[in-house]
Amino acid sequence: MRKRFLKVLIALLCCVALLTLVVESYLEEQGNFHVISPGVAYRSAQLDEDEWEHYIKKFHIRSVINLRGSAPGKDWYEEEVSTCLD
Repeated sequence: MRKRFLKVLIALLCCVALLTLVVESYLEEQGNFHVISPGVAYRSAQLDEDEWEHYIKKFHIRSVINLRGSAPGKDWYEEEVSTCLD
């Protein structure tokens, strides 16, 4: 009985670990970008330059609101500003 419990527990932990990896991989690949209202508003986590360019072109984004505030001199901020201005 105890061996069976341990096997089930290990299997369950493996499933949880695998699910966590799948979700993390998906979010990493998708940039955590989501539609709020189609054609109107979108939200995302911090995107890199390629992701910004992709989503701006794909969804014809004209305005970006940065809720993290300005950070002049920081690489991520300068990259974001220059990509959005292009």
